[in-house]
Amino acid sequence: MEDSPPYSRENEQGVLSCMFQSQDVLVEALASLDADHFWDPHHRALFEILQEKATNDLLQIGPVARKRNPHLLAVIHETVDQAPSPVQFPIYSLELERLRQLRQARVVCMQTASNIREDSDASEIIDELESGTVSIAQSSRGRKDLKDIVRNAISQIETWQSQDGEISGIPTGLGDLDGLTMGLQRGEMFILAARPSVGKTAMALHIANHACVDNKIPTVFFSLEMTGEALVQRLLSLRTGINGFSMRSSGGLHQSQVIRTSSMASHISTAPLVIHDDCYRLSDIRSRTRSAVKKHGVELIVVDYLQMVKSRAREREQAVAAISSGLKEIAKEQNIAVLALCQLNRGVESRDGRPRMSDLRESGSIEQDADVVSLLYRPYSDEDILELIIAKQRNGPTGTVVLDYDRRFNKFTPARDGSPEEPGGGITTEKKEKELLCQ
Repeated sequence: MEDSPPYSRENEQGVLSCMFQSQDVLVEALASLDADHFWDPHHRALFEILQEKATNDLLQIGPVARKRNPHLLAVIHETVDQAPSPVQFPIYSLELERLRQLRQARVVCMQTASNIREDSDASEIIDELESGTVSIAQSSRGRKDLKDIVRNAISQIETWQSQDGEISGIPTGLGDLDGLTMGLQRGEMFILAARPSVGKTAMALHIANHACVDNKIPTVFFSLEMTGEALVQRLLSLRTGINGFSMRSSGGLHQSQVIRTSSMASHISTAPLVIHDDCYRLSDIRSRTRSAVKKHGVELIVVDYLQMVKSRAREREQAVAAISSGLKEIAKEQNIAVLALCQLNRGVESRDGRPRMSDLRESGSIEQDADVVSLLYRPYSDEDILELIIAKQRNGPTGTVVLDYDRRFNKFTPARDGSPEEPGGGITTEKKEKELLCQ
């Protein structure tokens, strides 16, 4: 690797010369370039003055340049004398961006190389390198102009309004939940939390099944707690309506059930679903997600569950914070929906049992990072009626969805017998809850 980083003196002078010659080019350059596009310190300083003054008038630029560094006056004269045509600015600016990316890539590679030791974790080194290169690629896209952001926002709204009843996100197969959240939104993290054995994994599998098997939406399921085989057996039970325990029991299935299970297995095997039961590090999840998005266009990942993901941080609270923010970064970076399962503290059992966000283990960072926080709760210990409490929704209402859960088949359906919140079952929004409390 060469000692001097990639840079072109002629190219940097060409950009500055075009900026001095044309006010239109100056405006365009200030909107699309930054000081770090220039490697030469004198060129960088000159660009910063143009950026500060927002004018190419030499009568205003000259005195400022002289005050900061008398040598800058000579640089100005040399630059202006070069005098390329302003129409060449796009060519110069593209080359300037290419050279900046090469310099940034050089820094990333050198920093990563300096961290490599004989006992280094290969996956973490690779993740560090990938994160650095992704950051370079994202920065090369340039800053978004407000007009472009507004135009994109309006276009998105128009698309939603023309969908004729369709939801804007990834459907969950739970109508009341989709009505409250408009599905799992791309670029967002959806937290599903509960105490052990309430039904977190079953609900996550229900959602993944509806997304990828029914709607052919490419999905990756990171199963840190169960094997891939156990997960598929649950999926087969859900789709065939055959008791999962009978599947595991010797001679528990009739011949017709065996045929039905085999037929459904063939159908499931063609679904765009990838199951990873060997990923325990955030770096592995990030790396495999990037690969899956690039190769298969994945739109949804499920992580079961967040507190089992390993991080380099030693303190548990710091580790959970790093994992939570890391999963949110994946959602935004790849523009996919992230469904992350979480455990609730034991403290919820010492009260009336109804969970709240503060019951999330190491909850501070999870509450902050999540776009939606849902809490799964069984109000009656002897019945399979579950409440899915939407305790937080950054871009929508909160409320409670009431569901029947048949654990024999890991199946969720709209509640038939209602709940304390709403005698008719279904969905209770925050407004309705307040009205009911006042009755």
